[in-house]
Amino acid sequence: MSLTALTVEQEAQTLTVAYADGLTAALPLDSLRRACPCVMCRGGHELMGVPIDPEIFLEAPAKTRRIRGIAPMGTYAIQITWEDGHNTGLYRVDNLRVWAEFLSARSSTR
Repeated sequence: MSLTALTVEQEAQTLTVAYADGLTAALPLDSLRRACPCVMCRGGHELMGVPIDPEIFLEAPAKTRRIRGIAPMGTYAIQITWEDGHNTGLYRVDNLRVWAEFLSARSSTR
């Protein structure tokens, strides 16, 4: 499914993702930063294929985060520039979708 909208909500500390089929979810900024997919944040090349556990999106934020910018990388990913200047992680649209589905499923069971 294609990503149709991204909304950074600095006060709420979320990045809201919306898809063409109506799925919408607010991803916590601190969780997104901790889920950065770059090789440095992942801990080396050997860990690049290991999926991020979506449970990270249920953890209480450890820090306040700020996004300075988001750039599309074709139709497959976005590049987030964080307040600290870090911007080497490409967040794949399909991974954002998995995390959004996870949060959506969790909120519908409450």
